Amino acid sequence: MVTGDPLAHGSYVCMMCKGDPVFKKLADDVIAGMERSGKAEQLYDRWFMQPIPPDNINLRFPLSPEMKALFANPNDQASDN
Repeated sequence: MVTGDPLAHGSYVCMMCKGDPVFKKLADDVIAGMERSGKAEQLYDRWFMQPIPPDNINLRFPLSPEMKALFANPNDQASDN
């Protein structure tokens, strides 16, 4: 069991093979659309801030300010955190 406050918050990433610009554009468009629409934040809340069945464990791990900023302005650049 991990206890206490996290030492750092990092952004989540999606990795894929190089050399497939059509797939990258599709993935970028879908993820950015979810972030802009609020769906990504809803999914994050469901899995990190609500009880997870079947044991109803709540991770209580709020969305970081860095991820909120990324959701507001999606991009494919590496972050500094």
